[in-house]
Amino acid sequence: RSFPWTFHPHAYEPGVLTIEGRISPEVRDGLARRGHVVRMLPDFSPAAAGVCAVRRLGTGTLEGGADPRRESYVAGW
Repeated sequence: RSFPWTFHPHAYEPGVLTIEGRISPEVRDGLARRGHVVRMLPDFSPAAAGVCAVRRLGTGTLEGGADPRRESYVAGW
């Protein structure tokens, strides 16, 4: 289920797929042929979604990742 304005004030543009330039031309063209409106961003653009995440592995170990588009990092002890 989608809640478009949950993350206000981010723009909501139905039917538009915004991707970074490092996505291969073959993938971009394939998406456009399938009817997607593809909008390009520069590589590692801060306008793209920034995500940092942590998950617990089956062993109980925590594993984390930080998005290179933001000033963020993962630390553990």
